[in-house]
Amino acid sequence: MDLVSDAKAVLARIRAMSWGHHPNLAATGLRVLLYRRISENAGSLTVHPSEFRRQMEHLAAEGYRGIDVVTGLDSLYSGRLEPKSIAITFDDDFTGVKDHALDVLVELGFSATVFVTTGVADGSLRYSGASNDTTWGDIRRLDADGILRFEPRSITCLDLTRLEDEDCAREIFGSKLLLERRLGREARAFCYPSGFVGQRERDLVGDAGFRYGITCEPGLNLPTTDPFLIRRIQVDRGDRIRDFDAKVRGNRDRPLLGRRSYRRFRYRSADVLADNGVGVRVSADSVRDAFEVTIHEDASGENSIAGPCDLVVSIVNHNSADRTLACVVSLVADPTRRCSVEIVVLDNDSDVAIAPAMSARFPEVRVISQTFRNGFGANHNRVIQATKSRHILVLNNDTTIPPGTLDAFVDYLDANPSVGIIGPLVTFADGVRQPAAFGFPTPLASFLFAATLGQVGMSQSQFKKPKKVDWVSGAAMAIRRSALDEAGLFDEGFFMFHEDTDLCRRLRVAGYEARCVPSITIVHDHWGTTRDHYEERIDEAYRSRRRYWAKHHSRVGARLAPYADAARYTAAAHIASLVKNLPRRFQPQMARDWDPVVYSYNAKSALRRTPGVGLRELADAHNAARTGRARVRNHPSS
Repeated sequence: MDLVSDAKAVLARIRAMSWGHHPNLAATGLRVLLYRRISENAGSLTVHPSEFRRQMEHLAAEGYRGIDVVTGLDSLYSGRLEPKSIAITFDDDFTGVKDHALDVLVELGFSATVFVTTGVADGSLRYSGASNDTTWGDIRRLDADGILRFEPRSITCLDLTRLEDEDCAREIFGSKLLLERRLGREARAFCYPSGFVGQRERDLVGDAGFRYGITCEPGLNLPTTDPFLIRRIQVDRGDRIRDFDAKVRGNRDRPLLGRRSYRRFRYRSADVLADNGVGVRVSADSVRDAFEVTIHEDASGENSIAGPCDLVVSIVNHNSADRTLACVVSLVADPTRRCSVEIVVLDNDSDVAIAPAMSARFPEVRVISQTFRNGFGANHNRVIQATKSRHILVLNNDTTIPPGTLDAFVDYLDANPSVGIIGPLVTFADGVRQPAAFGFPTPLASFLFAATLGQVGMSQSQFKKPKKVDWVSGAAMAIRRSALDEAGLFDEGFFMFHEDTDLCRRLRVAGYEARCVPSITIVHDHWGTTRDHYEERIDEAYRSRRRYWAKHHSRVGARLAPYADAARYTAAAHIASLVKNLPRRFQPQMARDWDPVVYSYNAKSALRRTPGVGLRELADAHNAARTGRARVRNHPSS
């Protein structure tokens, strides 16, 4: 146990003993229990499933009736509250409730309320405090059964008191709209994230049409209690039955002196959501992003398929509908395919939406459309979070997939449990092989690569049998989902480039191999989606490489490595200039695509201390022009 939890447990015990010596009956009203998580894993906010069962059975033995908070408050304010009624609430712990609490509630005839962060349920956000496998299909089924009632806890679970007026309103109004749209009924209670609420937030909850606002402040709710400042009593992991019983009977009706200041200090970083272990900071822009994601549902109305398929194919479309449609044609043109597949296309706010064309030609393909532009990792993360499968194929839309390829990906991962990620043999349309497997770009490897003008140190693509490699190209990478769960999703701090390198490195740390399998082949139109912005592409690549070096290597190595790249590209620019000045008949075939201007710009970008205008800035400019505010999410400075 951590010191805070130990201290709280001791304090609860002392208060319970004191309450036992002063058993005066509290006024009649409604107490609302607050559970953060029900789990077998230790945690300061976690109650063990066995303790939860004991607590619920104690309530039943004492004659209490467990009800959902909306039913309880309706009864309280109408004067019809039955004696010994107690409301039970859970904050965002969908998995814990489903796996450990639901059967207990059913067995005892209790009901409860689950407050859900709608952005997590929609698959547009992921963070450690919430159940990230929540789907609206599961929520809809459980809500309809009548044991659990789902109500919103905002879109992103940010501290509302820190947001600007527009963002705060969008969190509150938007979460109500999203839940009502998904469940087909009125959302009546709003839970303030972390319990932080001021007059502005309280008024906005009322303006949005909610009946009740739920806080984390302890106490008894009376008919005179402000309905938008409903109190709850938190159940902690250190609570014994005596402590729990004291809380139920009124031991926590009055908060300790200084409690509010303590909570503000402890949760001062409540708006930092570690979504995949890489410390990504979620800003207020996430409010807009999560609210404005539109998921084109399938016929069942689900935002996730009913059960895990073998493989989800994740494709991002960005102003290249023809390429994306051609890629999908190659995917579906496989009549002998054995594995179950879901194809998902995320439209990265293209100038012309792809959804109509895709629905007309391939209604079985799911399209996720968003009204902002984001980076490679963030877009694929959104697809991964919104789907269920045993494996994921991250695929560029400028690729062509031969028949049998998807089965081959699944078969290889199934046959090799130690492998977390695989890449295929990648070729151009004319059959010429592309580099697709590489060594990690360590500072030493960068110097070796420079000294040999790119002949030694990086590429690991020359082989005829499956081979363990450091990392595989993000143009096509098949990933074991269970390995991804351990290592974490793409680090969204990489807007584009080297997020695949970073992921493979984290998979290796988690104990999984990366392999290139040359028997699996795809065709790739290299730079198909970024060829028109070579300067921005190069600047973005070096921003990402500097981030990678800083993240995984020493400060000295991270400072020296760019000089190796600059030296290599400077030499390449001079060689390319010399070759270009030769008569064409004397120029090697491979040298005809060499561009000294591009090589010189690479050298310049490698040495630039301040990142130039990259693809991230292009997306920011687009988002600002569209909405009046730049909204690329999750890109901390490199």
